[in-house]
Amino acid sequence: MKRKIATILALVITGLIVLAGCTGKVAPVSSPDEDKITQSQTVTYEDVSKEQAIDIVNDVYARIGKANNFLKTMDAINVDETQSIPEKPDYRLVVHESIKTMAELKACIETAFTSEYISKENLFEKAGNCFEDYDGHLYKNYTVAGTGDISEDRIDTLRILAQGKDGLTVEFDVYLQDKKYAGTKITLVKANGLWKLNDMEYIPVLH
Repeated sequence: MKRKIATILALVITGLIVLAGCTGKVAPVSSPDEDKITQSQTVTYEDVSKEQAIDIVNDVYARIGKANNFLKTMDAINVDETQSIPEKPDYRLVVHESIKTMAELKACIETAFTSEYISKENLFEKAGNCFEDYDGHLYKNYTVAGTGDISEDRIDTLRILAQGKDGLTVEFDVYLQDKKYAGTKITLVKANGLWKLNDMEYIPVLH
């Protein structure tokens, strides 16, 4: 009797092993073509040189300068004094070659700054305090004065602090009347092939 039971158990175990072998998962094997596709999509990163970093910063600062014409040095913006918003005589029609609406102004800001920086510095709100759309055109509140800055960013003194595939942190000297009085530390982030300002910190010089 014990021999029959042992035989039956042996048969059951053997059957389970066979079933497991039939239903077991087989690891997928990639074809040579798939391996080639994977390798071709691998992105390699090379550190940027100081010269390349200077070019990147100059390009970003050119876009920042255009945005800051509306956000800071607003006095340089041309307006048509004869055109104003009804019941808002302080708002005059903006005359600009490429920025004619609030949507275009916001798009200009977005080319220079990351969404994180825009939110942190309330740039859209600042623009809204000085500009307004009316009848499809942009108007500026001419009673709001802009701010100037006579300091000089010496980007040629740039020093790379950190970098990665889509990030770059540098610092450079700031001069006033041919004398170094501060430093600027900025972090840039690359999104969709475009470098933008993500953070800025002024570093006072200790005398």
